[in-house]
Amino acid sequence: MLNKVLQLLPPGYKFLPTDVELIKYYLQPKIANHHIIAGPIYDVDVYQNSPNNLYAMYKREGEQHTYFFTKRNRKYPKGERPDRGVRGFGFWKATGIDHPINDNGTIIGFKKTLVFYRGNPKGGDKTNWIMQEYTINIENIESTSTTPTSQLNNWVICKIYEHKRGDAIGNAKKRKHENENLEGENMEEVIPTPNLSPSTPLTPTATSPPLSPSTPPTPTATSPPPPLLPEMSSDDIDMANFQNCDYDISSILNFDQNLENEMFDIDQLLDS
Repeated sequence: MLNKVLQLLPPGYKFLPTDVELIKYYLQPKIANHHIIAGPIYDVDVYQNSPNNLYAMYKREGEQHTYFFTKRNRKYPKGERPDRGVRGFGFWKATGIDHPINDNGTIIGFKKTLVFYRGNPKGGDKTNWIMQEYTINIENIESTSTTPTSQLNNWVICKIYEHKRGDAIGNAKKRKHENENLEGENMEEVIPTPNLSPSTPLTPTATSPPLSPSTPPTPTATSPPPPLLPEMSSDDIDMANFQNCDYDISSILNFDQNLENEMFDIDQLLDS
């Protein structure tokens, strides 16, 4: 009957219910024995077979998730913990905490995520198979004579799918490559490349004007030079009288040396 209803749908329609829809329109009516809208949710004990086999038997074309109504077995006769073992295949292991499902401010159910391991619990091998288990919130469901008081006695919805890590890594690399290309395009718009042609000479900046050979730099005057001595011949120099004059022979010799050095520096600048 279910397959006939699904065949009436036009191509392209997929079964993609939200968490609220799974609880409100499928799980709650199932527990209360009410009429359920036809959908691809099968009554199967998911703990009697491996997720590979379940996916192969119940997968619909074009969809990646399979949905099941199932009941859980008790791990211990008087306990409230469910038995997550799949005999002969492995076991389901819960990860994280139960996430509440909120419908207009009311918590109507919870969602738990589990991962399938091959082997025994002491040394199982982790697989890519994921199961999301949906349970109702008993405190907010209408109590009827047919509603069990224990969660383990209630139906749950299990959504099983395979998480393909290679596809996730490939999509992440693709997004990174697209972002790098986008950043490169933005940089080209912000910093345009100047168009330099041979016919357009470069103009020097005002802070560094070129030096012209015809205009030698003017040396800076640090201190005024001492007065010059009158020209005298060597015969007219009287050392005794020269010692009594007001001129300092050491300052004269230093001035001559400084002047000679400055003239040498000017010549070097003009030749360069």
